[in-house]
Amino acid sequence: TWEIEMFHQIVEVGKAQKTSCSFRMVFEGTNVNLEKSKIRCRKPFPKRDTIVEAEIKPKWSANLFIITMIIKSNGRGWFKRVILESGTTTPPTTPTTTPPTTPTTTPPTT
Repeated sequence: TWEIEMFHQIVEVGKAQKTSCSFRMVFEGTNVNLEKSKIRCRKPFPKRDTIVEAEIKPKWSANLFIITMIIKSNGRGWFKRVILESGTTTPPTTPTTTPPTTPTTTPPTT
């Protein structure tokens, strides 16, 4: 079964530019479906640019995506190559607290 991870990440483009991109990664095991996976970046660029082997890691996931992609001037892009270093996917959870325990003492016997 295919898994889908959707997340936002800041990506370096060119020498000194950064942009926020939205990723939709479709994968099964460590195989990423390049045709169904999508990327869209916020900031438009003056020309088409290639990002080579960017390491993208969603905050809530143990998966690491090593991505080579092309971004067009309108912010849309596509993946040329994606390597998935798989970890255990865990959705975000809310922390739980355990109530403190009070030690019990027994009175001394005489």
